[in-house]
This record gives sequence, structure tokens and C-alpha cells, in this order.
Amino acid sequence: MFPLVVLWQENVSLKDLQSKGVCLLKLQIGSQSTGLYGRSLLLLEPRKHMGVSVLPSNNFGPGDIVGLYDLDGCKPSSQLCTGVVTRISQSAVTVACEDSPDGLNLDTDALYNLMKLANDVTYKRMKKALNTLNGYSSGPASDLISVLFGYSEPGSISQPNDLSFLNSGLDESQRQAVSFALSQREVAVIHGPPGTGKTTTVVEIILQVVKRGQKVECHWSILIKTIINYCRRKSVQI
Repeated sequence: MFPLVVLWQENVSLKDLQSKGVCLLKLQIGSQSTGLYGRSLLLLEPRKHMGVSVLPSNNFGPGDIVGLYDLDGCKPSSQLCTGVVTRISQSAVTVACEDSPDGLNLDTDALYNLMKLANDVTYKRMKKALNTLNGYSSGPASDLISVLFGYSEPGSISQPNDLSFLNSGLDESQRQAVSFALSQREVAVIHGPPGTGKTTTVVEIILQVVKRGQKVECHWSILIKTIINYCRRKSVQI
């Protein structure tokens, strides 16, 4: 049995949990089979007799630890088995059960709830890290942590209106993103779909910071290669 922590609270309804993507309600068993190491594989689908063929929007993915429950709810007393998601599509989710459903007498005509669970070790590590950060009251990162925890509002830094961009190919949205990031004191978030130029924008931000004589830390190797290649083309020393 997995050491588990259930990601729900008693004051949150099942419908709210489903809307948050951590629970799938009223699923039926489409098929049962045997997978690797003798684990039983359950294919869970929406209720077909209700004309529903697509799962609601959710945050389930391969490798997630889940619990299967009867319709009494998602309480520990109603848990039938635990398992790991092996595959998910728009119309079904497959779970490799830790407990063999052969001894559970699962009814293919019955309806079940599927709840996303968390490994207890991961949960404890995350909780410890958050508590440590929450107790961090001094040092260079204290202002950033205060903003991230919602204790204070983000601050801003005045910027010159005649900012000289190193990359003349930036479009207006990228220029605005660069100006916005440089004007933030603690944190700036740049969001956009794939192919919209986020990496190019971040490269410009980093080069602007380096131009001011400040240091930059980066842990993304692809971005580092992009920066180096751009600097070589533009003869920029960093």
C-alpha cells in the first residue's frame, strides 16, 4: 500500500474537487486486464448510458497516484483500492491497481469516483520547504518570499522611457514584456503559448540586466545556449 495523503478537505464538495481537476466522478469500468507484475489494469470511462463520452477537464497524468472510491464519497472508509495512472485520454483513464480488484467484487455496471492522491514523502518535503521559507525573515530573498506568500504587494522600479533594446527584431508585446520585467523589484512572470517568443524576450531581459553590470543566475541549459549564441552573433560580452 502506498503511503498516501488525500488531497481534499472535508469542507470541499466533490463537485468542487472535480472542477479543480483532482477528482473524476461517476466513472464506470470499461474493461479489466492484467498488466506488468500481475497488477490489474482498470479502464475507467464516463457513464455511457448518460450519453457522456468525454472526461471533464482534469489534472490527471501518467504516474499520478490515485484512489478508487465507491459513490459514498472519497473518504478513507469508502476507498476500494489505490493505484497509479498508466494512461489517460479524453475518453478514459487506465489505472494499475495496487490492490487486486478480483477480491473487491467490482461491478462493471456500478459507478465509482477517482481521486488524485499524493505520496506522503513528497508532501512532507514540500511542507517542510514551505515552512522553512515562511520562517525566512531576513536576507536577500526575504522581500521575494513575502510577495510569493501574499504578505506584501510586489514593488516596482522606475525605468527610463528611452530604453534601448539590443534586439531590434522584438515586436511590441515583447518590448512591453521586457520593460515590465525590468521595472519589477521582486518577481515578474512572462506567459504565452509556444512559439510566441518567450525565450527571445527572456534573452533580451538578461542582456539588459548584464548591460547594467548586474549578475544573472540561470538554470535552464537551453536558454543559456540561446544567450551564448546570440551574444556571439552580436559581439556582446557577458
